Amino acid sequence: MRVDEHSSMQLQRHYDGVLRELRVLTHPGLKDHDYILPILAYGCTNNIHSGRPYLVVEYSDHGTLTDYLQRIKPDLNERREYALDVGYWFKALHDCKIVHGDVKPHNVLVFDTTDMYRTQMAKLADFGGSLFELDEDQVATYGGTSIYKAPEKDGRGKYKGPQLFTRSQLYPVDVYSFGLTVWEILNNGIQYIEEEWARPGELKLDTLRRIYDDEEDGIFRRGRTFCRRIFGGRQPTALQIATLKTFRATLRDNVAERSDMGNILEVLAHGTSLPHCSAAS
Repeated sequence: MRVDEHSSMQLQRHYDGVLRELRVLTHPGLKDHDYILPILAYGCTNNIHSGRPYLVVEYSDHGTLTDYLQRIKPDLNERREYALDVGYWFKALHDCKIVHGDVKPHNVLVFDTTDMYRTQMAKLADFGGSLFELDEDQVATYGGTSIYKAPEKDGRGKYKGPQLFTRSQLYPVDVYSFGLTVWEILNNGIQYIEEEWARPGELKLDTLRRIYDDEEDGIFRRGRTFCRRIFGGRQPTALQIATLKTFRATLRDNVAERSDMGNILEVLAHGTSLPHCSAAS
């Protein structure tokens, strides 16, 4: 491939990503949502041959959720609130027939809030890989980040996905990624993959493929072990039970055993008292 062809393809991908971002942020069912980043401005870089469009959105006071958690180390109940923030926005996307396409903690930003119940909140970002169910006549290319993808998306494990996914088949892929995101949020921003899982010389993706191929629900079972470790104690707390049920609803290898975001949020929110005004959005 010539350099100019490669540059042209990169520019086209950039245009496509900005267009998807714009469609999400201006969607009638989302633009007034409490957890969305409002568009402040837009423009194009000053290059007559390869000008690139851009969007300006609200500035994040505290950076990515991953960095914030590792720096501040809030208690478990606060971490659960951030997971719920992401979940409510995530549900709003799915209700509008939109698949995010790259759910992970690095795509979540933290902002100050004037809410009387809390001082910070989390908002989902980066919609450049989003897919719209209304575009069902077009080929669905789910980008995502490999270590956060559901096993069926990359042909791993017992439950192989179709060669070509329709957009309506991609919601469970998002759900699986959300489960891993909850895991890392509760783990204070530390990646869910542990060194002890790997065999000598294995890369992370090799480790994941082996687990998916050799063990049914291997990641889900490791999630349960993680819960026992971080919560401790003999008597399970309401938060521990909510977390275990959330993992059960999101991290199963079999797509049919994963829940929709509405049910997942009910489980994850069990026992909380803080209002999430967007829950009904």
